[in-house]
Amino acid sequence: MSKTHFYLFIMVYIIALFSLATTLPIGPNEATLYYTDTTILYSLTHVAQGWFGNALDFRLPFVLLGLANIALFFMMSQRYFSDIKESYLSTIIFALLPGIITSAILVNIAVLVITFVLSFIIFYEKKMYVYQGITMLALLLVHDASVIFFIALAIFSAFRRNQILFSMSILLSAISLLYFNGLDIGGTPRGEFLELFGLYIALFSPLVFIYFFYALYRIWLREKKDILWHIAFAAFSLS
Repeated sequence: MSKTHFYLFIMVYIIALFSLATTLPIGPNEATLYYTDTTILYSLTHVAQGWFGNALDFRLPFVLLGLANIALFFMMSQRYFSDIKESYLSTIIFALLPGIITSAILVNIAVLVITFVLSFIIFYEKKMYVYQGITMLALLLVHDASVIFFIALAIFSAFRRNQILFSMSILLSAISLLYFNGLDIGGTPRGEFLELFGLYIALFSPLVFIYFFYALYRIWLREKKDILWHIAFAAFSLS
């Protein structure tokens, strides 16, 4: 894929996102978040209030964050691929994932979490330690399930013998579990395994999910396990 084709895709993608965000009616969950939510989502939905006179009034921050995630993923992909064409292709696949599109056009916390996680990976690869800490603190405050992210970092840093990252991860994991954790880990089995797999297939698309599952398994058995693998494996297995 050429550079011209890639940027042409990005232009069409931006137009499509704004069109979807503008024309899609507000959903019940979005209305609840807009009127009664007490988290950061309430503030984000009111940033552009009255600017456009349509759904962009409450969806604009999420569209912009969704586009920022595409740029962040492209930056991250260049750390993993030596050929720029492979970065182009992987970014397009990422941008077309149903879960990524949905997170960019609907009011939800996932798009902000993706932004922070991608930012952290980039900061880690570039050894920008201060920004790593800031991103970790932001994740702690933004989402109550960030403990999964911190557990993944703790395991990764333990294998790499990174004492600073390990200490921060353990500390933030403890704080998240004690004060911010909203994960339900109690109760009895309810037979939701297949339902969860169906949700993942819907978010990834069937072929991409199969490849994602295969890649996690193959790297687990044979390949070098980097920070991206640890985050992906922890999020998938603990979910």
